Amino acid sequence: MKLVPKQPLEYFPYPRVRSGQAELIKTIYNAVSKGYSVVVEGANGLGKTIAVLSSLLPIAVEDQRTIIYACRTHSQLDRVVEELKAMREKRRNIIGFSLRSRREMCLHSLIREHDLLSDEVSEACANLRKMGLCKFYSKMFEQPEVSEDVLGELLGSPFTATEAVETCAKRGICPYELLRLIVSQATVISVSYLYFFNPFIRSAFLRVLGKPLDKLILVLDEAHNVPDTVAECYSDSISVDSVKRAISEAQGRSKEVERLLVEVLAFMDRASPEEAVIDGAELIRILGRGVSGSDLLTILYEALDLGREIRNEKIVRGEAPRSYVYRVARFLIECVREASSEEYAFLLTRGNEGACLEKMALATVEAARELFQALYAVVCTSGTLEPIPAFVEMAGLPEKTVCHAVPPPYSSENLAAFVCRGVTTSLEKRSMWMFRKIVRRIGEVVRYTPTNVGVFASSYEVLEGLLEAGLGEELEKPIFVEKKGVSFAECEKMLAEFRSCAERGGGVLVGVQGGKLSEGTDFPGKEMESVVIVGVPYAQPTKRVKLRVEYYDRLYPGKGVEYGYIIPAMRKAAQSAGRALRGAEDRAVMVFMDYRFSTPYCRRLLPSWIRENLVVVEDEDGALAEKVIHFFREKPR
Repeated sequence: MKLVPKQPLEYFPYPRVRSGQAELIKTIYNAVSKGYSVVVEGANGLGKTIAVLSSLLPIAVEDQRTIIYACRTHSQLDRVVEELKAMREKRRNIIGFSLRSRREMCLHSLIREHDLLSDEVSEACANLRKMGLCKFYSKMFEQPEVSEDVLGELLGSPFTATEAVETCAKRGICPYELLRLIVSQATVISVSYLYFFNPFIRSAFLRVLGKPLDKLILVLDEAHNVPDTVAECYSDSISVDSVKRAISEAQGRSKEVERLLVEVLAFMDRASPEEAVIDGAELIRILGRGVSGSDLLTILYEALDLGREIRNEKIVRGEAPRSYVYRVARFLIECVREASSEEYAFLLTRGNEGACLEKMALATVEAARELFQALYAVVCTSGTLEPIPAFVEMAGLPEKTVCHAVPPPYSSENLAAFVCRGVTTSLEKRSMWMFRKIVRRIGEVVRYTPTNVGVFASSYEVLEGLLEAGLGEELEKPIFVEKKGVSFAECEKMLAEFRSCAERGGGVLVGVQGGKLSEGTDFPGKEMESVVIVGVPYAQPTKRVKLRVEYYDRLYPGKGVEYGYIIPAMRKAAQSAGRALRGAEDRAVMVFMDYRFSTPYCRRLLPSWIRENLVVVEDEDGALAEKVIHFFREKPR
């Protein structure tokens, strides 16, 4: 307790502060109280959420700042609110809640039942209000006493977005618009990453919040995702299917717009399976065929107006307010604006679902840095941030950021981490003989693990290789395989069946590193007692990857390959490995099924809580089985 400053203790709601939490609280409070940003690596089970909130709330309350707690998943958003509720015995005056997207919080069927883009939702919502077609919005002003009653009910305690939607639905008022009325009063708001990294959504959110950036403290949970998230939010693409639908919409309404879209379609139809980088000036020339350069933007803005008309007509007819003309026109306008910029690259490729034209954001570090420097402070937490100085540079955090790694909350005796000699998925050594050898090693782990096992391959190609080599036949437990393009509902159903196997002798979940199953999904206790990482998940050396490497090299000379290629792969592997160890009381075996993880170069990029426990297993049948048997015999549940 002596380590913890007294101010955070006034907010900490539990009887005991664990040693790792004490270290976390002290680091964050001391850094942020001085206006510094902070990066903390800490394995799962530390109790990071309550430690972060306890550290920041005394600062936020004293200086009238707002804590924006950004997370990746809905369950993580709600976890923030759960911890705020736990604080009520000590601090009853905290206003805090979670927000979801406008579409997820909307009660109007026209928006809620259709998968619309954020700008489509925003414009449709505005038009529904103008036309008087949203009864939930109208009731807020026709019966203001209802809104006051609902706010009184909600503000009695911190609440989740789901709780707000359910309460508002019962009273027939708009939850999204209602929460906009109290956003400026909140001390803590938990939101998805998109609220801060998507420029369109951030701009709208900050207008409602009504506070300058230097009055905000931004918390980034699972912060290892930041570089990829920024790239995704600033990038965009259109498919050939969207262009075809746009042409259909434009037919009979505008010959100029239709002619332009036909040229775009002809250009995209020439795409090959290999990614092609398109020079910006060449892209403008192709888009402007048949029109002068000065007329290109004129026609595109005409297309934008046409798209708005189509959206409004659909609203009146009660149809999904979507316009492909608008979608394609907006994308092409952005391409024209950025054609001469070095901050973007343009890619044309053909996949299983047809051709795609992409505007790829390159200057992600600069975009994030501009945002982070304007904030009062940024707090980043994750279990996989090492090497932390590299993360600071890749994420665009301020140079004076405080960096710290907190020891794991569990005893090293609860974790057995092995790397196998003699096996690899590297292209030059990949063969059916190698896959069969890997399958035998996986069989040893599965056979001697009491319950569930996770197997995460470096790619779908490697996963297919394992299946062809007889993985299903080798295993004596039910096997659940992740497939490309599987829906969320199908994925959840498979996970439920896999988890239930923990009580029936165990099952095996087979997926890919960086996939739906290997990040953001927890398997505590018996739900996954062993995890096998098959291969290092290096990205395919595509032109996209080459552009990212070249960008980092320009920004940080000599570091391009490490930042754009090596570190992302090692973080994917570490994230996948961590699925089996989610709490202080868990026990787990982690097996890295590729000798490259034992090399000094790769090993140094693993988190310390894995690296310091890693043991090399000799290339002999039965050697791995012996290690697994010994661990579970010594650590009975």
